[in-house]
Amino acid sequence: MIPIKNEKDIEKMRTVCRIAATVLNEMVKKVALGISTYDLDQIGKGLMDSFNAKSACYQYRSGKKRFPSYTCLSVNDEVVHGIGRKDRILQPGDSITVDVSLSYDGFIGDNARTVAVGPCNADVLHLIKSTEQSLHEGI
Repeated sequence: MIPIKNEKDIEKMRTVCRIAATVLNEMVKKVALGISTYDLDQIGKGLMDSFNAKSACYQYRSGKKRFPSYTCLSVNDEVVHGIGRKDRILQPGDSITVDVSLSYDGFIGDNARTVAVGPCNADVLHLIKSTEQSLHEGI
C-alpha cells in the first residue's frame, strides 16, 4: 500500500525536487566541449554537497557491484546510468543525458535532461527537441 503523504511530507518532496532540479540545471550549464564526464560528475557531487544532499546512486548496491558515480552521465547511444570517466571527453556532435538522483531529508529527487554538445546533426537535435516537447505535452 502506498502511504498517503501529509503536508509536511509534500513540502519535503518539493524541497528535494527543487534541489535536484537546481543541481541538474547547474550541471547542464557546465556541459562543454573538452570536459570529461568524470569532471561533470564531480561538479554534481560538489553541488549536492552545497545543499547537504547525498547522491542516491553513489555506492548503490546491486548484488556485489556498487555504482561508482554520483550522477549518471550517458553519452550518445549509451543506455541510461552511464558512469563518469576521466577518459570520456565530450566531443563536438555528442549528446549527453545528465541524470541527477539525490536524497535529502528522507526523500528522493530525480530528474534528467539530454543536451547537445556543440553542433549536432539534425537527427540528434530533432530527438532532443521532440522528447522535450513530449514531456511538456504530457505534463
